[in-house]
Amino acid sequence: MNFGEPSARGLSVTAPLPHPDGARLLVSVGAGTAILPRVRARAAAPGGEPYEQLGPLYDRWCAGVDHDIAFYVLLCEDAAGPIIELGAGSGRIAVELARHGHDVIALDAAPAMLAQAARTAQRFGVADRVELIVGDLLHPPPLPASDRVLAPFRTFMHLSGDDERLRALIAAGSLLAEGGQFAFDVFEPSAADIRATHDRWIARSEGISEHPLWDADERRLELDVRLPGRVVSMTLEWRSAAVWRDLCAAAGLKVIASHAGFEGVPLRDQPGDHVFVCKRA
Repeated sequence: MNFGEPSARGLSVTAPLPHPDGARLLVSVGAGTAILPRVRARAAAPGGEPYEQLGPLYDRWCAGVDHDIAFYVLLCEDAAGPIIELGAGSGRIAVELARHGHDVIALDAAPAMLAQAARTAQRFGVADRVELIVGDLLHPPPLPASDRVLAPFRTFMHLSGDDERLRALIAAGSLLAEGGQFAFDVFEPSAADIRATHDRWIARSEGISEHPLWDADERRLELDVRLPGRVVSMTLEWRSAAVWRDLCAAAGLKVIASHAGFEGVPLRDQPGDHVFVCKRA
């Protein structure tokens, strides 16, 4: 599902957002990228089950999503040491960072996503720069302290309840080296977004469509993704920018920059893409 402009493939419902700068929303949220001996167990970590079912079709579902890549590449331009990506999906960000000369530790809950990332890294000749690890947001495995920790493509929207959000923010902050930065993005739909897409099947690409059910009171989205031969269901939750700032503060993180989308527009608590860059307080 795309908000703001048509998708690269297939049909989409479009609805304007307050800022055209990168506020295209695909309702899907990132998963992981990784290949290590730990991946061979083939068991999804908590939260990875829907993406394990999506498997190789994930990239078809999310075809054309590239509006955030330049932001994260520029954010990591001067990063020292390996970059940690939480919820790395099929390697969209991790592989691009590796192509820019960075070493990346890519963590995801779904081995199927990590296998996709491994293939992508191999195709671009950067497999030696991308370390792939199965793990979840609340209990990441022991990792070296990093100058940059990232959670792109609304990964934190998979968390359930403010307690989980707080725990995940604390876990992310614990991975930071002294003076390091943690960046993540989330999404808050507008009333127009909800009206345009609620309870409708929307084609994403050939053979793939999605059906969102928005609950504005609970700030929860129940999403069904229909693929050839199966339907994959997932639950996402959104919060306002103000709530995310409060959660960051409670987690011991200081928000040093916040953007409405990925082109530097200041975030003034309007709906749409919310991007936060934090340091340990």
